[in-house]
Amino acid sequence: MSTFDDHVNNALNRALDALKAQVETALVACRQELAQAAADESSRLAAESETARVEAAQAAERQLGEWREAAARDAEERDVDIEARERQAEAREHDAEARELEADTQRREAEARQQATERTLEELRRALEDAHRQNQQDVDAAREEAEGVRAQLEERLEDIRTFASQVRGFEGELADAARLPEAIRALDAASSLGEALDGLVHAAAREAGRAAVFLVKGDRLHDWRTVGFGSVSSERIQMPVHEAGPFEEAMRGDRGVARGDQLPAFAAGSGPRYAVTLPVTVGGAVVAILYGDGPDADKEIEPVWPARLDVLARYAGRMLESITIRQAAGLSAARVVRSGSASRASSPPAGSVQ
Repeated sequence: MSTFDDHVNNALNRALDALKAQVETALVACRQELAQAAADESSRLAAESETARVEAAQAAERQLGEWREAAARDAEERDVDIEARERQAEAREHDAEARELEADTQRREAEARQQATERTLEELRRALEDAHRQNQQDVDAAREEAEGVRAQLEERLEDIRTFASQVRGFEGELADAARLPEAIRALDAASSLGEALDGLVHAAAREAGRAAVFLVKGDRLHDWRTVGFGSVSSERIQMPVHEAGPFEEAMRGDRGVARGDQLPAFAAGSGPRYAVTLPVTVGGAVVAILYGDGPDADKEIEPVWPARLDVLARYAGRMLESITIRQAAGLSAARVVRSGSASRASSPPAGSVQ
């Protein structure tokens, strides 16, 4: 802005100087013209009176004075205009400085607002990051807590399932155990050796799935009745008494066990099974052998049903003794089962399935 004002002042000064030079040049030219006119007409005016010369000189002086005054007024007016323009330039300069100061103030205020905004944004960013971290920690904690609760629920659910399974097992065992007193009562109701042996084989079949009773006749075992073995066979089942295996163990008074595919010939062909042979004794002698088998669960532990068959075989032996004694005391024609002469009328065909 100062450079512009300098240019304006220099232009005005040059214009004023040029105007003054023009006025002076005009004045000089005018004097010269007047002098020349006076010189040219001096001869013509010589005759005129001194008054006319004086008037002309006065008129010239007046004209010159007017010109000078006009030039002075013009110069003064130009000076006033220059001063006004200078004042305007100064005002504009002051205004420009004020605007520059205001702009600088606004810039500083904008910078301050920007810095405050940046600080606010940084604080917000940090707050958001802290909130995010806190939320993530809360979410992780909630997830861990939920996982813990889920694990506890799963453990409790597994405990409930285990308990339910145990309850079902207990219910099954109770149902199975309820059959044993019924079988005992059925044996108690037997009035003959044949009824006692039939009750024994049927009760054993209900416990194991398949069962058979074999009578001891000399060195051979003869089937009395079989239950659960499928088709009816018209051929009698006979086996050597002392052949190594579960029947030979039962003849010694012990429990014989066979599992998997190692079953007697009459029981083979139904897949892996768990089989037991139990002695039925009368007066300390083995008079019959109870056989029973069920599906093999391929477990180390023994099924529950062989223990029930053991109870049934022992109780059946006591019932046979009791019936034999009652028959002997009543002079019955029935003969002891140990002699192998039980009535064929009470025995169904060999290999029959009931």
